[in-house]
Amino acid sequence: VGFAAALCALPKVILLDEPTNGMDPGQIAAFKKTIKFLSKDHIIILSSHILGVIQSTCERVIILNQGKIAADQSVNKNTHNSFLVSLNAPKNKTIDFLRLLPSVSRIHAVDKNPKHTDVLVETKDAESFPHELFKLASGKQIAILKLQKAEDTLESLYINTIKQGGALQ
Repeated sequence: VGFAAALCALPKVILLDEPTNGMDPGQIAAFKKTIKFLSKDHIIILSSHILGVIQSTCERVIILNQGKIAADQSVNKNTHNSFLVSLNAPKNKTIDFLRLLPSVSRIHAVDKNPKHTDVLVETKDAESFPHELFKLASGKQIAILKLQKAEDTLESLYINTIKQGGALQ
């Protein structure tokens, strides 16, 4: 009822905190459909710990850790095109050269370590990216410490992001 009443004012921005709390599965399905419809004409900010609802409803996710943005990326159901990459070089030297790779679409810093760079790389071509990365890193004499396909769930992104921020053991 509160949600419906808020819509009567025709707001440009709708902020929802844990909106599916107490809903049964049928109500959640109807809620998701309503949000997708409303998102055509409104900015919708949805705050929730129910990551399945976020992944199936939202286009973009921002993960906060201790009040600071720890991750900001599109919610891509095809995360098989994403890689966790760790390079033995400072972030300021590596982010720009990663952007030069033809297969890279977005880069998200994951860790704030000054000696090496940990990033989540979204690619347009998951087959080509490892080869492009190896060629460029070897040419710049930068060691690849880790190259791993990203896991397919928002839950795994959340846990990896928070772990690297020091909040989980």
